[in-house]
Amino acid sequence: MSSQLHPHRRFSDIKDLIRAGNLSPSVRDKSIAIFESIALEEGKIHGCPAEDVHFHEVGAVDSIVDIVGSVLGMEDLGIAAVCASSLPLGSGFVDTSHGRIPLPRLQP
Repeated sequence: MSSQLHPHRRFSDIKDLIRAGNLSPSVRDKSIAIFESIALEEGKIHGCPAEDVHFHEVGAVDSIVDIVGSVLGMEDLGIAAVCASSLPLGSGFVDTSHGRIPLPRLQP
């Protein structure tokens, strides 16, 4: 997806969007915490504070709706915890706003 198709949002922009929504405090706080976790890791990678991170694909409306909607759905369904196994890793490449990057592979 090209950067012209969606704006690049900073972590603070996403927090403002979530806070402006008609959400319960629990959904709001958990959604912001998820984006904060992503921002902290992105900040480590790019050598900047979480507040200065510019989200590309994760800052798109569909990604924000996916995360907030998942938190909202879990709250509505009364799901207190989610467990997941390790994700299977593939191979190849993916095109991102950072250019073409390799997908991680399992090491034998």
